[in-house]
Amino acid sequence: MAPTQLLNYRSTAATREDQFDPRNPWLNFSWVRDSMRIPIALLILSICCSAHALSLSAEDEPARDAAMQWLRVVDSGNYKDATLLISEHARGSKDWLKYFAAHRAPLGRVKNRQIVEVKHASTIPSDPELRQHDIIQFKTSFEQKPVAMEEVVMTKIGCCWEVAGYQIN
Repeated sequence: MAPTQLLNYRSTAATREDQFDPRNPWLNFSWVRDSMRIPIALLILSICCSAHALSLSAEDEPARDAAMQWLRVVDSGNYKDATLLISEHARGSKDWLKYFAAHRAPLGRVKNRQIVEVKHASTIPSDPELRQHDIIQFKTSFEQKPVAMEEVVMTKIGCCWEVAGYQIN
Protein backbone atom coordinates (compact mmCIF):
# COMPACT_ATOMS: atom_id res chain seq x y z
CA MET A 1 0.00 0.00 0.00
CA ALA A 2 1.36 3.40 -0.92
CA PRO A 3 1.89 5.93 1.90
CA THR A 4 -0.92 8.16 0.61
CA GLN A 5 -3.28 5.20 0.42
CA LEU A 6 -2.32 4.22 3.96
CA LEU A 7 -2.99 7.78 5.17
CA ASN A 8 -6.36 7.80 3.39
CA TYR A 9 -7.24 4.40 4.85
CA ARG A 10 -6.45 5.53 8.41
CA SER A 11 -8.37 8.78 8.10
CA THR A 12 -11.31 6.96 6.51
CA ALA A 13 -11.33 4.32 9.25
CA ALA A 14 -11.20 7.01 11.95
CA THR A 15 -14.27 8.75 10.56
CA ARG A 16 -16.37 5.58 10.31
CA GLU A 17 -16.99 4.88 13.99
CA ASP A 18 -20.33 3.25 13.33
CA GLN A 19 -18.85 0.46 11.23
CA PHE A 20 -18.00 -2.91 12.68
CA ASP A 21 -14.62 -4.40 11.77
CA PRO A 22 -15.15 -8.20 11.50
CA ARG A 23 -11.40 -8.79 11.54
CA ASN A 24 -11.03 -7.49 15.10
CA PRO A 25 -14.40 -6.98 16.84
CA TRP A 26 -13.00 -6.66 20.39
CA LEU A 27 -10.55 -3.89 19.64
CA ASN A 28 -13.07 -1.93 17.62
CA PHE A 29 -15.58 -0.57 20.12
CA SER A 30 -17.66 1.21 17.53
CA TRP A 31 -20.45 -1.31 18.19
CA VAL A 32 -20.77 0.15 21.69
CA ARG A 33 -22.84 3.30 21.49
CA ASP A 34 -21.85 6.34 23.55
CA SER A 35 -24.79 5.83 25.89
CA MET A 36 -23.52 2.32 26.78
CA ARG A 37 -19.81 3.06 27.24
CA ILE A 38 -20.11 4.45 30.77
CA PRO A 39 -22.30 1.60 32.16
CA ILE A 40 -20.00 -0.99 30.59
CA ALA A 41 -16.93 0.74 32.04
CA LEU A 42 -18.58 0.84 35.48
CA LEU A 43 -19.48 -2.84 35.24
CA ILE A 44 -15.89 -3.80 34.38
CA LEU A 45 -14.57 -1.59 37.19
CA SER A 46 -16.96 -3.10 39.76
CA ILE A 47 -16.00 -6.65 38.75
CA CYS A 48 -12.31 -5.82 39.12
CA CYS A 49 -12.84 -4.13 42.50
CA SER A 50 -14.95 -6.98 43.91
CA ALA A 51 -12.38 -9.55 42.81
CA HIS A 52 -9.69 -7.50 44.55
CA ALA A 53 -11.78 -7.15 47.72
CA LEU A 54 -12.23 -10.92 48.04
CA SER A 55 -8.56 -11.70 47.68
CA LEU A 56 -6.75 -12.19 50.97
CA SER A 57 -3.64 -10.26 51.79
CA ALA A 58 -0.57 -11.96 53.20
CA GLU A 59 -1.30 -10.50 56.63
CA ASP A 60 -4.76 -12.15 56.62
CA GLU A 61 -3.35 -15.65 56.12
CA PRO A 62 -2.26 -16.48 59.70
CA ALA A 63 -5.69 -15.54 61.12
CA ARG A 64 -7.46 -17.40 58.33
CA ASP A 65 -5.31 -20.49 58.82
CA ALA A 66 -5.95 -20.53 62.58
CA ALA A 67 -9.70 -20.09 61.97
CA MET A 68 -9.74 -22.93 59.44
CA GLN A 69 -7.87 -25.25 61.85
CA TRP A 70 -10.36 -24.45 64.59
CA LEU A 71 -13.32 -24.98 62.24
CA ARG A 72 -11.95 -28.44 61.37
CA VAL A 73 -12.13 -29.32 65.08
CA VAL A 74 -15.71 -28.01 65.22
CA ASP A 75 -16.61 -29.89 62.01
CA SER A 76 -15.28 -33.14 63.49
CA GLY A 77 -17.88 -32.83 66.28
CA ASN A 78 -15.26 -32.51 68.99
CA TYR A 79 -16.96 -29.56 70.67
CA LYS A 80 -15.13 -29.97 73.97
CA ASP A 81 -11.74 -29.48 72.30
CA ALA A 82 -13.13 -26.66 70.17
CA THR A 83 -14.27 -24.93 73.37
CA LEU A 84 -10.84 -25.35 74.95
CA LEU A 85 -9.25 -23.74 71.87
CA ILE A 86 -11.36 -20.57 72.25
CA SER A 87 -9.43 -17.74 73.89
CA GLU A 88 -9.70 -17.58 77.64
CA HIS A 89 -11.48 -14.22 77.74
CA ALA A 90 -14.16 -15.44 75.28
CA ARG A 91 -14.59 -18.90 76.77
CA GLY A 92 -16.62 -17.56 79.70
CA SER A 93 -18.92 -15.44 77.52
CA LYS A 94 -21.34 -18.31 76.81
CA ASP A 95 -21.81 -22.03 77.28
CA TRP A 96 -20.06 -23.11 74.10
CA LEU A 97 -20.92 -26.81 74.42
CA LYS A 98 -24.64 -25.99 74.51
CA TYR A 99 -24.21 -23.49 71.67
CA PHE A 100 -22.53 -26.07 69.42
CA ALA A 101 -25.08 -28.74 70.33
CA ALA A 102 -28.00 -26.42 69.54
CA HIS A 103 -26.67 -24.52 66.51
CA ARG A 104 -23.93 -26.55 64.82
CA ALA A 105 -24.65 -30.24 65.40
CA PRO A 106 -28.08 -30.25 63.67
CA LEU A 107 -26.55 -28.94 60.44
CA GLY A 108 -24.57 -32.09 59.71
CA ARG A 109 -21.41 -32.48 57.69
CA VAL A 110 -19.80 -29.54 55.84
CA LYS A 111 -20.10 -29.80 52.07
CA ASN A 112 -18.38 -26.55 51.11
CA ARG A 113 -16.96 -23.49 52.87
CA GLN A 114 -15.54 -20.34 51.34
CA ILE A 115 -14.39 -17.02 52.73
CA VAL A 116 -16.71 -14.16 51.87
CA GLU A 117 -15.12 -11.30 53.77
CA VAL A 118 -12.37 -10.42 56.22
CA LYS A 119 -12.85 -7.32 58.36
CA HIS A 120 -10.19 -5.77 60.57
CA ALA A 121 -11.02 -4.13 63.89
CA SER A 122 -9.08 -2.81 66.86
CA THR A 123 -11.93 -3.45 69.32
CA ILE A 124 -14.90 -5.79 69.48
CA PRO A 125 -17.83 -5.76 71.94
CA SER A 126 -16.71 -8.88 73.83
CA ASP A 127 -13.12 -7.63 74.30
CA PRO A 128 -12.62 -4.12 75.69
CA GLU A 129 -8.84 -4.24 75.20
CA LEU A 130 -7.26 -2.62 72.18
CA ARG A 131 -6.00 -5.54 70.06
CA GLN A 132 -5.85 -6.69 66.48
CA HIS A 133 -9.02 -8.56 65.48
CA ASP A 134 -9.99 -10.22 62.20
CA ILE A 135 -13.65 -10.99 61.66
CA ILE A 136 -13.80 -13.72 59.01
CA GLN A 137 -17.12 -14.48 57.35
CA PHE A 138 -17.67 -17.78 55.57
CA LYS A 139 -20.43 -18.94 53.26
CA THR A 140 -20.88 -22.58 54.22
CA SER A 141 -22.98 -25.38 52.82
CA PHE A 142 -24.01 -28.12 55.25
CA GLU A 143 -25.89 -31.39 54.72
CA GLN A 144 -29.00 -30.04 56.43
CA LYS A 145 -28.64 -26.37 55.48
CA PRO A 146 -27.47 -25.58 51.95
CA VAL A 147 -26.58 -21.94 52.67
CA ALA A 148 -25.34 -20.66 56.02
CA MET A 149 -23.14 -17.78 57.09
CA GLU A 150 -20.47 -18.46 59.69
CA GLU A 151 -18.50 -15.74 61.43
CA VAL A 152 -15.27 -16.47 63.28
CA VAL A 153 -13.72 -13.66 65.30
CA MET A 154 -9.96 -14.04 65.60
CA THR A 155 -7.91 -12.03 68.10
CA LYS A 156 -4.16 -11.66 68.03
CA ILE A 157 -2.86 -12.29 71.53
CA GLY A 158 0.90 -12.01 71.71
CA CYS A 159 2.23 -13.75 68.62
CA CYS A 160 -0.73 -16.05 68.00
CA TRP A 161 -4.25 -15.80 66.64
CA GLU A 162 -6.97 -17.17 68.90
CA VAL A 163 -10.70 -17.67 68.39
CA ALA A 164 -12.60 -14.96 70.26
CA GLY A 165 -16.08 -15.67 68.92
CA TYR A 166 -18.19 -17.80 66.63
CA GLN A 167 -21.64 -17.38 65.22
CA ILE A 168 -23.66 -19.24 62.64
CA ASN A 169 -26.79 -17.97 60.87
